Amino acid sequence: MSLTFNPRYNYVRRGNGLSTKECFMRFVNVTIPVGSQIIKAYLAGASESVMASVSVFGRIVVHFVDADDASSPTTEAQFIALSLTSGQEVSSFFGGTYTPGESQDIAAELQKIIDRPGWVSGNSVVMVIKNGLVSGSPVNLDLVSKDAVLGLTTPYTVGVSMSRNGEVIFLGYFHDSPKISVDGGISWATARLPLVFPNGLGYTYYDSFCDYDGSVIACVHSIVWTSSKTFVSTDSGNLWGSRDFDKIIYKITGNQGGSILYTYYSHISAIGSRLYKSVSGGQFAAFGPVLGEDTFITDVVCNASGSFIAAPVGYGSHWRIYTSTNYGESFSSYNLPDVLYRIQCSSTGQYIFGYSRDMTYVVFVSSNYGASFLDRLHARSGYCYGTAMSDTGNYMMACFATGKIFISSNYGVDWAEKQPAGVVGVLACTGISCNSTGSKIVACFTNFGNMPAPISRVYISEDFGETWSVSSIGSEIRLEPHLVVDYVSEWINLT
Repeated sequence: MSLTFNPRYNYVRRGNGLSTKECFMRFVNVTIPVGSQIIKAYLAGASESVMASVSVFGRIVVHFVDADDASSPTTEAQFIALSLTSGQEVSSFFGGTYTPGESQDIAAELQKIIDRPGWVSGNSVVMVIKNGLVSGSPVNLDLVSKDAVLGLTTPYTVGVSMSRNGEVIFLGYFHDSPKISVDGGISWATARLPLVFPNGLGYTYYDSFCDYDGSVIACVHSIVWTSSKTFVSTDSGNLWGSRDFDKIIYKITGNQGGSILYTYYSHISAIGSRLYKSVSGGQFAAFGPVLGEDTFITDVVCNASGSFIAAPVGYGSHWRIYTSTNYGESFSSYNLPDVLYRIQCSSTGQYIFGYSRDMTYVVFVSSNYGASFLDRLHARSGYCYGTAMSDTGNYMMACFATGKIFISSNYGVDWAEKQPAGVVGVLACTGISCNSTGSKIVACFTNFGNMPAPISRVYISEDFGETWSVSSIGSEIRLEPHLVVDYVSEWINLT
């Protein structure tokens, strides 16, 4: 038997090819009054694939934990030992492939919990999904919700951006709506993006950008291998406009006024890779060098005005960086010592740095607008998730999968570890950003939802990384699913 304990996604999966899996979901604050009769209960969801024989392959058994106020199991042993209701077999197909729909009615099974003598409105219930009673290999089942995350879940942080004045912070989550703070991280609210979840994966956050004062915020969400959306707000996140993008884009950046936005599409194929630009809220249009087959862009940055642009490009095993000093009207290119990712540049564009994703995780620094780079830091700390730089370029920052943060205060010559206490080896630092001087830093950490304690944590430093405090967003963020239930709590006899 294979059990599913993977809360990284906004779906749970039952079945995986020829293997079988079991899963659970916890529903909190179920406000059904004592004595109510459940008329209908169902889950909204979608099947990942459709098999020819639904009668054999498309069956699941839905149970509830037989308890008044059920808690989530945190270990496999606890999961196995759960006391369950007898179960109700239903079809696992809620429509076609990735087509949202409703499960068959599970009201009778939920009624068993509501009828318990200790049931109180506001209690929690835990649903357990097991294999169908018929023989055969089950298909994958993805149960999705656009408003909440299913299962024992902490949506983990995957990136952060801060306005150059340090007041607006935009925090991205994997498969969940971002958070935004407009008071420097004191309080947070959900960024109400017009997100939709058309399949079991939904839109995944990739990157975000804030202009100098945070009035313009832009972010990128993509569906893996299919398309992307850019979301732009011009009022610090109150209202958002979205723009469809028929390609996968991974980065968005812009000038400090927010009037120019840059992104790129990268794919090793005959399509090649292109840079894209949006001016004054207009649609993104391709510009710059036409990169042919077997080339790919790894990043793009611009200076404070947007006039200087830099983009590393790979040609097989050869690497060059393309730079422009006239808003992309023309480009020069220079050899790179290796592939560069997560690049940053100073407000003038003179200083550029990025990391090389090889076994040594080297940070390379340029002080001449990308014409040449020097090897400055061998972090050996795992994957680099984010970088940041002050306007002048003297402060450079890089964060890593080990939880380490390296900071340089002298243009990348010397580096020192300056991460919060207790995170190394426990949490990965998945994003970092700073204000114009580098004095204020925001960094997000996560354990990627690993059991038994899923964590997403935000730290802020006001003294160049010397000391850190946990933001009031909380040390643990937990979202629970929405169960659709129709019930009556009072009957009126008509005579």
